[in-house]
Amino acid sequence: MINTDRAISDKKDDVLNRAPFSENVAKAIIEYNSKDSLVIGLEGAWGTGKTSIVNMVRQSLKKDENIVLINFNPWDYSDHESLYRQFFQNISLSLKPFKTKFKKGSVKIWAWFLKFLGIISTPISWIYPLYPMQGIIKGLEKLSANTSVLATEKPKIQKLLEKIDGKIVIVIDDIDRLNAQEIRQIFQIVKSLGDLPNIVYLLAFDREIVVEALAKVQTEKGNDYLEKIIQMPVVVPHVSKEQIQPILFEKLDKVILDQSIDFTLLKNHWGEVYTAGLGNNFKTLRDLARFLNVLQIDFQLVKNEINFVDFIAISVLKVFSPSLYSALKANKAIFTKERDSHSLKTDQERETKLLNEILDIDSTQKDLVLALFPEVKTKIGENSWGYRSGDGRLEKLISSETFFDIYFQLSLPSGHIPQYLIDSFLGIESKEEYKKFFLELKEKGIIKEFLTRLEDFTNDDGIKKENISNLISAIFDVADLVPDESAPMSFDFGNRTRFGRIIYQLQAKRSITQDEYFKAVKSAIENSKQGLDFVVREVGHWGSYYRDSDKKYEPPFTKEQSEELEKMGLEIIKKAVREDKLKDLENIYNILFRWKEWEGDAEPHEYVKKAIESENDLIKFLQQTLSVSHSSTSGSYEVEKKEYFEFKSLSQFVLPETLKEKVSEISENEENKDLLKVFNESYEKWEKSKKAKKA
Repeated sequence: MINTDRAISDKKDDVLNRAPFSENVAKAIIEYNSKDSLVIGLEGAWGTGKTSIVNMVRQSLKKDENIVLINFNPWDYSDHESLYRQFFQNISLSLKPFKTKFKKGSVKIWAWFLKFLGIISTPISWIYPLYPMQGIIKGLEKLSANTSVLATEKPKIQKLLEKIDGKIVIVIDDIDRLNAQEIRQIFQIVKSLGDLPNIVYLLAFDREIVVEALAKVQTEKGNDYLEKIIQMPVVVPHVSKEQIQPILFEKLDKVILDQSIDFTLLKNHWGEVYTAGLGNNFKTLRDLARFLNVLQIDFQLVKNEINFVDFIAISVLKVFSPSLYSALKANKAIFTKERDSHSLKTDQERETKLLNEILDIDSTQKDLVLALFPEVKTKIGENSWGYRSGDGRLEKLISSETFFDIYFQLSLPSGHIPQYLIDSFLGIESKEEYKKFFLELKEKGIIKEFLTRLEDFTNDDGIKKENISNLISAIFDVADLVPDESAPMSFDFGNRTRFGRIIYQLQAKRSITQDEYFKAVKSAIENSKQGLDFVVREVGHWGSYYRDSDKKYEPPFTKEQSEELEKMGLEIIKKAVREDKLKDLENIYNILFRWKEWEGDAEPHEYVKKAIESENDLIKFLQQTLSVSHSSTSGSYEVEKKEYFEFKSLSQFVLPETLKEKVSEISENEENKDLLKVFNESYEKWEKSKKAKKA
């Protein structure tokens, strides 16, 4: 629901306990027993609740039979030249419905103050001496703007008003919304009639704005001018943080309830953010209404893709510190990335300087920004103790590079994985559904981003233990079908590495025993129908914990379990050979080396010997053993791709001389000439290197 910032009109809606204050103001008016006029100034800044207090004062005054209450809102009249006329016409029409309101005489009040200071030039004629109020009405209708007429006739008006047994209370609200000239006109009207008896003015305005406006349109100081008019200044009571806080919490609780937000895991983070100064931004109910409007509209756009606490905080900055908000938005990198300890000192100093400049845009919000981006504390040289360092991506924090843009764009960046997609995946139980899901992501071109996000859900709270085996088996089947997508000269992971990380984390990040994990992986391999290169790669990796003495990590399996898995891996290779599937691989080195490791030289050598018998098979083998490197020169952003043959590796399966002899018999054509050229150049370098070593 949108908050309209509407002033309350009834004391029962008073949430700031201002009803007693408004009753005291009304009581002061009712008990004012002098016939002299009285001008009360209700002073308060915008948003402090002046109109609500005025409405509650009206509510109390309406109950008194000796008071005629007249409301005038100058904001309704945009033409300042007609402000005088509208003021008196409004009062005249407001008085018209009243009959026998005052005890003195049976008076029909049907027009009052019409066109005062105006427009009618004929002098006043007092034809209603027996009916004081009608005399006032007719007299003021005839009154000319001529100052001499006003000076002559005003005493007669005063005498007639003195006979009224009651008070006419004129309420003028929203004075501070007018321009400087109109503000001056309102106070001129009050000043002109300020000595008319039995009239009380209740004027509501922001003193600072009115003083500044009056200073623009007259020589006299605004404060001095006001003091001559306002006889009873009343200041709107201060609203404390303690008064606003429960209202803020109540409104946020309603959002949480309406949007079905699970706030259980957010409470600690909320405490950190709120105590960092978030609550200090709310000084009035208007502040609260502005914030809630922004929060509720924006939240609908990204509600499942952000951390609700961080979204509250960034919405606060958007409403109350827009310049700081814009600076955060424009500097994603320095707020979301950790500092590289190896970066140049000058670069670090430049980054620190920029961060301090941004934080100085609104220093009152500094602690709140640091609560959202705790890594910044270290960058600016402050103690980071006391600030959380949670998993930004898992918790969808604004400090996460993955989620930062969503908080500002209020839409999902290209390639972002929405929460509903994660939820759908977590609901899958069968291997075939997992495979289908992965392949659909591959077709949509977002499997890289999905695998990265899936790492956040490999713990006990994410993928169910009973589904681990089916998930791993599905990965074994599809990993070879998914492009690796590892960019050259990049520290980013390829998709096969991402698949491997998921399999590893299904044990490392959850409460599962070594035996349970082994049974799940073993079952996954047994059920895999298409897995080959990736399965062999993973099994070989697990066995390396026992072959490589420098491995310092806890092995996922016992040595016996690893050996059993290796036997399964070897059988996968042999099955692929029988079915002639090794030719389908882009690169054959992984299979050959693991085959050699698990069974010795004979079988891999025999396979390669057959694989290079025919010209077509030889070309295919060369394509499978072609190596690629990427490099760039200092100061250049261009990446150079270099293809070559690694004869040191090839020599473990076939003699380079034998391979050279076979290649020399190939008929060169447009399709294979580049491949043969690379082979011959690589062979020449290898021979030179070999001769150099002998020398």
